[in-house]
Amino acid sequence: MFEKEKLIAGELSAKLKDYFKARVDLFYLKLSDRLSRIISSILSVILITFFFLFFLLFISIALAKFLSGIFQSEVLGYMAVAILYFVFLLIIVYFKDTLIKEPLANRILDNINGGKEQGKN
Repeated sequence: MFEKEKLIAGELSAKLKDYFKARVDLFYLKLSDRLSRIISSILSVILITFFFLFFLLFISIALAKFLSGIFQSEVLGYMAVAILYFVFLLIIVYFKDTLIKEPLANRILDNINGGKEQGKN
């Protein structure tokens, strides 16, 4: 009489083990997906920043040379570019919370939480 219950309990135990193994596998798959998204985002930001800095360097030199021709003084051309960057720095420092902190924090949280395109799980 108890043979049927033992058989059912054994099947239930096996199914529970399979279920928990599947849940653990799913957890690791989601974790690896999120980690790969975060790492690829970081690498793309680094690469974009690298090329942007080179662009900024060469455009700054070109602008300084152009302004040097206008001002008839190389020092004044480079000084004008330096003043322009100083003004940009003041604007960024003044608006750092809305321009940098909040968007960056939101982007990091989106990447950690699986991104906007995945929706809620």
